[in-house]
Amino acid sequence: MAATQTIASWSVDLVERRRRVRVFIVAASALYGGINAVLQILLPIGAAAEVANTVNSAVLAGVVAAICYAMMRVDGADLFPAAPEAAPVVIVPGQLAAEAADDQKLVDALLRLMGDERIYRHDNITIGTLATKLAIPEYRLRRLINQRLGYRNFNVFLNNHRIEEAKAALSDPSQAEVPVITIAMDAGFQSLGPFNRAFKATTGVTPTEYRRLNAPAA
Repeated sequence: MAATQTIASWSVDLVERRRRVRVFIVAASALYGGINAVLQILLPIGAAAEVANTVNSAVLAGVVAAICYAMMRVDGADLFPAAPEAAPVVIVPGQLAAEAADDQKLVDALLRLMGDERIYRHDNITIGTLATKLAIPEYRLRRLINQRLGYRNFNVFLNNHRIEEAKAALSDPSQAEVPVITIAMDAGFQSLGPFNRAFKATTGVTPTEYRRLNAPAA
């Protein structure tokens, strides 16, 4: 189950060092599981099996120790989620300055996709889709969103744009009678539950409470 969760959330993880730790965890777990299965099949019950169990315990302890060591080499802020912050722009001379300028152009293009085209509304939008739109490799887009915009998770990046649209709609007097679920679906959410959870995590209130608090005075 742990390996499944590690693989399932790997594609939306934007932190490169954390992604490498995920690969190591899955590979180490798969190797241990494979060796353990072979030993259980090949060794008969008896003294040899007891020795195998001892070896198995030692290998398992080694795998756990290696995973712990790999995780300790990654900064805690990279392992665990934190509120997104805009990454500071560093001015550097020469070639690095040119690369920084290119990155800024790509960030501007990305924000136009999100702001003008509202691509976050599309079904099953992935980081690969955005990378194709921008004609850049996925790893570079992950780096831009993480290092330039301060996001650690791709879904959080998408949901923040969706929630901003929803907040505008919920504050709009002309949409006062539009159901919350319609606003959620229009913004790109697939169902009401995830929308309510993401909205409250961002604003501290539910969508209905937000609409009431931002309703114009009679």
